[in-house]
Amino acid sequence: MAEAIFDSTGNVVAWRNRSVIFDRQGNPIAFVWDQGVFRFDGRCVGWYIDGFFWAPDGRAVACIRGATGGPPPPARYEVLVAPVFRPDPPLPPVERAPAPPRIRSPRWSGLVWDAFVAGAAGAGGREAARG
Repeated sequence: MAEAIFDSTGNVVAWRNRSVIFDRQGNPIAFVWDQGVFRFDGRCVGWYIDGFFWAPDGRAVACIRGATGGPPPPARYEVLVAPVFRPDPPLPPVERAPAPPRIRSPRWSGLVWDAFVAGAAGAGGREAARG
């Protein structure tokens, strides 16, 4: 079942269906593996832990409903119908995700979702080793 992914204001920024993350139009843009959020080129851009998507600086960029252990949830959630998802592309070979930040902030990140998925936060310069 698809779950909406929300930014700090409660707007839908993407969708998660199983381990694949889709943009609002239904295009696959990333996937979750071993708590890491990976682009389809194999680069780890952040982490998915307890319903929050965490940037390398330890601040949350987005969440699903019911997320715990992070900043206050949005006051309201945008209600949208999930798009028709395009087929999942083959997942690239990746090993374990880099360790997430030791301290996860109770504050939201200023990083927007598209920049997060693009890897603009840099993931601390760390990339997961590819097999």
